[in-house]
Amino acid sequence: MPFMTLKTNLSLNSTQATALKTALGKAIELIPYKSEANLLLELQDQCRFYLAGENQHPVAYVKISLFANEQHWGYPELTVAITEALADILQIAPHRIYLHFEDIGAWGVAGQYLER
Repeated sequence: MPFMTLKTNLSLNSTQATALKTALGKAIELIPYKSEANLLLELQDQCRFYLAGENQHPVAYVKISLFANEQHWGYPELTVAITEALADILQIAPHRIYLHFEDIGAWGVAGQYLER
């Protein structure tokens, strides 16, 4: 199961949240064997971010945690898709969007322990 956390200093309305859910759900499909059907997504708005010492402009940080993708298949394509979605939906400049990929070696879900 992929897990994605989006943090932004913006305040998200319900239309934006739904658009983000849809766009990120579609984007995760760029990773082999991953889909929105098993994506856990967390949206955090109104975060305090300081970039280059200031907090006057929109910024976003996205952490993407993936199990069983040590080869990083689809990471370049996912980077582009997420950046474009945030720029389009939230009008965040691409140079103010940061993605953090985390490889998960072990995972527990539905009472099952999974290990690569």
